[in-house]
Amino acid sequence: MNYPKVISKPIYYLDGRPKKVETHKLLIDEDTGYNFAVVSNRYSITPHEEMLEVIEDVLFHSPEYGRVEKEISLYDNGGKLEAKYRFPEIKIDIGGGDMVNPQISVLNSYDLGWARSILFGAFRLICSNGLVIGKRIFEYKQKHSAPFNRQEVKNTLIIAMEGLSDQAEIWKRWVDKLVTIKEYETIMESLPLAQKDVIAIGQEVEIGSNIMLDNIKTRTLTMMLFFNILCQYTTHKVQSHIKRVNIENAMRKSFYERRK
Repeated sequence: MNYPKVISKPIYYLDGRPKKVETHKLLIDEDTGYNFAVVSNRYSITPHEEMLEVIEDVLFHSPEYGRVEKEISLYDNGGKLEAKYRFPEIKIDIGGGDMVNPQISVLNSYDLGWARSILFGAFRLICSNGLVIGKRIFEYKQKHSAPFNRQEVKNTLIIAMEGLSDQAEIWKRWVDKLVTIKEYETIMESLPLAQKDVIAIGQEVEIGSNIMLDNIKTRTLTMMLFFNILCQYTTHKVQSHIKRVNIENAMRKSFYERRK
């Protein structure tokens, strides 16, 4: 992967003669000259490769996790990184033979696009969906104004992997939990969706069951099916990487509140 070589440069303004801006700096790709963002002097640069080095130091040296598959994507001239790590040898049954693999997503940016984040989720084998996991249980998120704490990241990864079985139990309970109209409305209103998205989600057919959101009228829409439909749409139909991440983050918060 050809990562940008990000450096900071001072900013000047003209007041008769050039004067340095003391409170902010410019982040650029030294190799291409591409400008990522003007940031506060408190902004701490964490190179993409350093983030991934910490993650992989834990994952690739922990034989209990088995084989690790990774997928790395750069967006916006390398200003944003999204890396996904999946564990195909760890299979979790979330009910009725519906199997998932644990999955970790890593976000980093130089252009203020998103915070340094390690987000824990799963990969649903039946339809190749990404499933998000409760916000407060499995998430490391840090503003770029804070220093990058390598040990904290490692500890978060270890604790989260140990707790995946707890998340599986939540999903199993959702298999039998019917969605109320109020829950449906509250969750949909919490998500950053355009009207066209709402219409498209209403037409989405859940691959494992052929259920649609309209089944809420007949009291046959469970929380797990509702969750799967939203994840299915976000994974396969949302083209914008920024919008997808925003929806996933909103789902973490909204579904965490319904973890029982």
